[in-house]
Amino acid sequence: ALPVSAGEKRITAFAFNASNVKSQDAVFTVVGAESLRRKGHVFVLAVGIDQYANPDYNLKFASADASAFADAIKSNQEKSSAFDGVTVVRIADSQATRENILSSLRDLAQRVQSEDAVFIFIASHGTASEGHFYVVPHDLGYTGSRTELKPEALHTILAHSISDLDLEETFQGFDVGKLLLVLDACNSGQAIEGEEKRLGPVMFGEPDDDE
Repeated sequence: ALPVSAGEKRITAFAFNASNVKSQDAVFTVVGAESLRRKGHVFVLAVGIDQYANPDYNLKFASADASAFADAIKSNQEKSSAFDGVTVVRIADSQATRENILSSLRDLAQRVQSEDAVFIFIASHGTASEGHFYVVPHDLGYTGSRTELKPEALHTILAHSISDLDLEETFQGFDVGKLLLVLDACNSGQAIEGEEKRLGPVMFGEPDDDE
């Protein structure tokens, strides 16, 4: 069941066949009663990883960038009357494990409603493999040298990382009016450049900051 909020809401459905050909859109309009209207809330999830389980992968400014992003969103939104408040969740360094990041996203999906706005910022290492992007979390699963990375070691890191498909699946659980994901990591452009259709929020890639 889809929750209904105040005002007109347009529901669009479409499908892809085995050849990745999109169907025509089916559109259905629902008008929610004015009594359902509520003021939205802003949620910010800021993830920054400077300290990795493998120190060879440590960064310098990821945590600061995540905090600056969260502070800027909070400051701007508190000056506006469009929302009733701002909730910020910060995850840094050893807390930024694969499970904790995904769990925080799932918890956020359960909290938000259609009138809310969600801003997600992830600053970390990133890598790409076979057309997919991966966020490398604190617990990357590899203890060797970063400069001597062999294929089997890369496979281990990918198995411990958060893929674009993991993110896509998680974002499908969000029923929210505004959702922005910012990825501050190398190879993040791959998150929206795969051959298959990608679902989810707009993603912006930025360079890694380990230099």
